[in-house]
Amino acid sequence: MPGESIQYRFADCVLDTASRTLLRHQQPVEVQNLVFDLLHYLVRHPEQVISKETLLEQVWDNQYLTDATIAQAVKKARIAVGDDGQKQAVIRTIHSKGISLVVPVEMIEPTAEKAAAQTISRRPWFVLALVLLLPLVWWLADQPDDLQAGMVSMVVFPFENATGDDEYQWLEYGLAETTSLLLEQAGGITVRHPDISADLPEGELGQRTAILGAAHGLTATISLDADQFAVTWSLANGNDSMANGSLITADASTIARLLTQAILAEVKRQPIAPISSLPLLNDSLAVELYSRGTQALYQDDREMAVALLTAAQARVPESLSLQIAVAMASFDPSQIEQSMQQLTDMLAAIPENASAERARLAYEIGDEFWYAGNIDQASQLLEQVVAAEPADELLLARALNSLSFVRQSQSTFDQAWEYAKQAEVLLRDIHDPYHLSQVLTNLGYLAEDLGRIIEAGQYHQQALDIRERYGFPSLIAASQYGLARIYRRSGEFAQAAGLLKQSLETVTRLEIPYDQFDNLEELAEVRLCQQQFDQASELIARARGIADSNDDKLGQAWSDQVSVRVVLRRGEATQQAFEQIANAIKSLQQLGERQDALIAQLELAQLLLLADRDEEAQILLSETIDAGAMDNPVLQLRQRLIAASLLAKQRNAAAALPEYLDIVRSAREIGVLDVEAEAAIDAGHLALAADDIGIARRMLAIARAWSSDYYRTLSLDRAIANSIDALAAADT
Repeated sequence: MPGESIQYRFADCVLDTASRTLLRHQQPVEVQNLVFDLLHYLVRHPEQVISKETLLEQVWDNQYLTDATIAQAVKKARIAVGDDGQKQAVIRTIHSKGISLVVPVEMIEPTAEKAAAQTISRRPWFVLALVLLLPLVWWLADQPDDLQAGMVSMVVFPFENATGDDEYQWLEYGLAETTSLLLEQAGGITVRHPDISADLPEGELGQRTAILGAAHGLTATISLDADQFAVTWSLANGNDSMANGSLITADASTIARLLTQAILAEVKRQPIAPISSLPLLNDSLAVELYSRGTQALYQDDREMAVALLTAAQARVPESLSLQIAVAMASFDPSQIEQSMQQLTDMLAAIPENASAERARLAYEIGDEFWYAGNIDQASQLLEQVVAAEPADELLLARALNSLSFVRQSQSTFDQAWEYAKQAEVLLRDIHDPYHLSQVLTNLGYLAEDLGRIIEAGQYHQQALDIRERYGFPSLIAASQYGLARIYRRSGEFAQAAGLLKQSLETVTRLEIPYDQFDNLEELAEVRLCQQQFDQASELIARARGIADSNDDKLGQAWSDQVSVRVVLRRGEATQQAFEQIANAIKSLQQLGERQDALIAQLELAQLLLLADRDEEAQILLSETIDAGAMDNPVLQLRQRLIAASLLAKQRNAAAALPEYLDIVRSAREIGVLDVEAEAAIDAGHLALAADDIGIARRMLAIARAWSSDYYRTLSLDRAIANSIDALAAADT
């Protein structure tokens, strides 16, 4: 049956949620599903500033491919409502904060007589065409250990609604969630409820189960046969076998119960027997309310989710699972104090012996805080989970990895590294390839930040191997990008360019503009190392175009920063370059990118030296130390390198050359190969100026070992050859 129409009027538009249509000037405007979902969210939050992170988490519930989703959706949504990036009369970008629907919205609800029935009978859920399915596993362990302990690990994938009726879209995620809960409550099975992500490809059920390390994977398809629901299910087993079954019922609220009975019978090799001891199962209406409430929560319709889940809890007040579900649905990151109080009350109400439930709730809310940018609150809750050492090792591993991200934001890299390493060990033990690849990627970037280039490359390569084995197109591209950065910083420019071209081809085909930007920018960095400055400028211009078209403030700042690097390589201190680096520093600071802002300040110091404004450069170098650049060993080396160049510029070779040589030694100890080579080349030229060809040759050997193709290595080689020729000519 068609859904009851709820309309939102704004500007010259009408958005109808039941027919999923948009009218502008009373004429239909075609919009894709993900654009409609974005507009639906905006009209329900008019005149509020919605951050990109909020859209990632609450509109698409996806933390991996959502940069691209948001960029495309915002642009297309503007076009649909007659707006554009310049006009911004309806959807406005708020600098450094997000987007906002800046016009009033009038909601036209269905008649009061039908509204109550609609609350329970229908709530549409829309699956994004670009988003594939990713389940999260609650507790993963190897199958033999599970069987010996009497426990079975299972992942429940979202179901397929084949009824052709939007009224039953809740069967996809809501029913799968309910089935997961009932299987878990039945005992003997550890199961993680379904979730979504764009990174797990569609494929055979057994393959999808294997990537998550579970012993069993369940999926189901529900269709209508006359007035009855026909359910066909498939269960992948750890021994590569597949079990299939079917059931028929006239009551949708009994599907989860019947399916649970069938799966328990299959997994435990027991005859089907009625389940009557579980509180939620004893109330069919509570089962359906829970399913529909969960579906609304996946759609980020928190108001509806709270209403439905609260109604379910009223029918089964003793259900701890329902209490937690209501708390999760009620949590609002935009109302921090109120949400924290609700969370505190909920945690206090959970019995001390229900440690698993307490840990799960604390983790979920902590992660919400992290995505909302509330670092301190996220840290507090995630630390609580880690300190409790939950028996669920996957939960502990994910909490450790999330806490690692928190520590990175707080610039405490040693702790970030330790937490990520602990997560890696746990995930290897429980054989969870998917989450392991995420942690390995995190370790790769952490190692790079700390200057351990070779180690960073090893982590990125391990993540790439996992992703290629299981087939994650977007994540394969992400690993190729990460590995290309390491190749570039290791002086292997051809390999870096090759990987970047592969990655760029993938993300262009998948229409992921933010990843396109990253690859173009990194390829520009490679071209700079090859002295192909014009190509680098062209690549940066393409990247800047992507950033501008997607209102990407961070991308705009980065493109300004790389443009200045071209200027530095050319040896030209232009006024435009000064303006660009000033804009980059300001934007990066406002966006909270502390480390990139410090790097940009160091590049401004280089630009000042190039413009013969030595005193200003010296002051700025001192300010970067005060700002915390010395907390990071790589930034410390970069700061010292610029300070040494200032000494050399002031013709103080007696002080500059020993400093260069010490930087070379320090960089080698850490593993910062590119900084070591740059310092060696500078030291080599300075040694030549002092007629010390021996030191110059040793420095050339270091630079050649890093990259014999680097244009500055070739320049030092020519300079040494010319000096030797000049000495020979003088002797004759």
